[in-house]
Amino acid sequence: MSSPPTSNLPRFSAPFELKLSGREVIVRLSILRQLVGHTGMMAILRRAGLADVLTGMLTNNLEKTFGYEPFQQIVAAVHDIYGDRGYRALAYRTGKNSFEQVFGGLAQVKAAKEQLTQMEDDRLRLHLAVQTLAEVMEASSHQRVDVSLRGFSATMRIDFCFECWDSPLSHEPQCYGLVGNTRGALAYLLGTDEYLVREVHCAAAGDDFCELEIKLPPEAMRGRGMGQTGFLSLPPELRENMDD
Repeated sequence: MSSPPTSNLPRFSAPFELKLSGREVIVRLSILRQLVGHTGMMAILRRAGLADVLTGMLTNNLEKTFGYEPFQQIVAAVHDIYGDRGYRALAYRTGKNSFEQVFGGLAQVKAAKEQLTQMEDDRLRLHLAVQTLAEVMEASSHQRVDVSLRGFSATMRIDFCFECWDSPLSHEPQCYGLVGNTRGALAYLLGTDEYLVREVHCAAAGDDFCELEIKLPPEAMRGRGMGQTGFLSLPPELRENMDD
């Protein structure tokens, strides 16, 4: 993985315009539209100031063409219309359901998935799955991902995370889409949705980077027994059926 930036740039600054792939945006907006309906989707785009220009900004490939700034305009619009709780649920679901549609057709992902079906060591399987996710994240956006592997667990440090880039400071982590995407990637690659994914550092909460902690059962099962969804605590009314 690429080394994290080591410059002394101010917080939320970059030496170039940060972008993610148009395909990721297209897929996530398609899933979001399924969740909120056409009327809700148009309200989000109008609030974001993108209703009349979005189509011309999107290219359906994995090249880095869509700016972080308009992505954050969409994030802010969802926050404004649906509130913090609604945003949590929508961002998590769109992230979780997007991985296969965005990356499943890549030869690299297909090869990893095939290799994983033949591996029996759960530690090695987790490590390969997390490394594969980190690589496609870097290839399709300006995110920089460092992976640390420790037995049956892993951590992912993300610099230049587009989920919360230059967002208002919050008292808690905000990268629900990142956590959902990681859960979805692990479920797709490993064929099981039993992995606990938790954001332990977030730039939106004042940290210098975002970081996910990933654990295998039985640690994950103990976390679920405490009523967690596998990332950040949601209110009970949103927690129900979130992992369907």
